[in-house]
Amino acid sequence: MTETRYLQLSVALPLVVPCALYALGSFELGSVIESLSGFSVVTLTLAGIPYSVLALISLAILWGREAKSYYKAAKLAPLLFVPFFALYIFNTELLGVTTLSAKDLVGSLVWSAILVVPVGYIYVFFVLTGAKLLGFSGKNHHANT
Repeated sequence: MTETRYLQLSVALPLVVPCALYALGSFELGSVIESLSGFSVVTLTLAGIPYSVLALISLAILWGREAKSYYKAAKLAPLLFVPFFALYIFNTELLGVTTLSAKDLVGSLVWSAILVVPVGYIYVFFVLTGAKLLGFSGKNHHANT
């Protein structure tokens, strides 16, 4: 597997991990797994759709580019995801916000950032750690897809 292919596949990590945790929750593995399973359902329900949109847009923009571009995008992804997530939450009225005021929009953005950015950087940590474990240096500027 090339470095670029690994990075392309890693875009699915925030969708695959919650699905795997949910599947593990169906087994009798203890309360921690059951809690993570419940958390994963909430994660997919709230963030799955806007993340999928951002992931597809990112892959379309990055396809055919060097691994270096994917690393940059991975490091920015949690911050880029905040407006996608906030607009989704705001437009779907999942938080009960039904009026379009600047105060509500700012509140949605702040709440989204507090929730999304730490979780997003946990995934980035896993992707970068996986790249190191696979022997990718992050300096492969000419990796092919």
